Amino acid sequence: MKDYMATNDYFSSIISANSVPNNPDKGGQYLQQPAPTPAPIPMTPETAVIMGVVDITKETIHCFTEYAKCREHEKTERKRITATLRAIQYQIDAQKEEYLKELENQYEERKRLYDLAEKTQEKALELGDKEMLQLCYNLILNVYNKPVGVNGATTSLVSNSYNSIDTFR
Repeated sequence: MKDYMATNDYFSSIISANSVPNNPDKGGQYLQQPAPTPAPIPMTPETAVIMGVVDITKETIHCFTEYAKCREHEKTERKRITATLRAIQYQIDAQKEEYLKELENQYEERKRLYDLAEKTQEKALELGDKEMLQLCYNLILNVYNKPVGVNGATTSLVSNSYNSIDTFR
């Protein structure tokens, strides 16, 4: 039986492309080695906690970055709105000053006309001229019945060239 074992090589048929020479001196006897497969990393509780912390940290950084972008946008938008409001306020103040000057001029003109009518009225009373006295009274009534701002002072305030509602959109 010993002769039978020496002549029969049971492992000679197992030669493949993935085999490595076992001993180069023996003239090509090869042993087969398995192909390398990636070994999964065992998931221990510590590893799971670390992976969870890493995911939470990434998400937190992403959220804070988005928040910072939104905050900067809001700051810029507030600055723009504030600048627009300052411009509107400046325009309103300028129009108000213009209106007050116009109003003052109109009342000054009315006062002058009233003083003139009063002097003429006194003169008409001295002379006894009833027609002149009636004209003076009519002039005073016309002056005081005329509405203030007829000559365009109020229309400049009403016709605002600034569309404040459209500015904020």
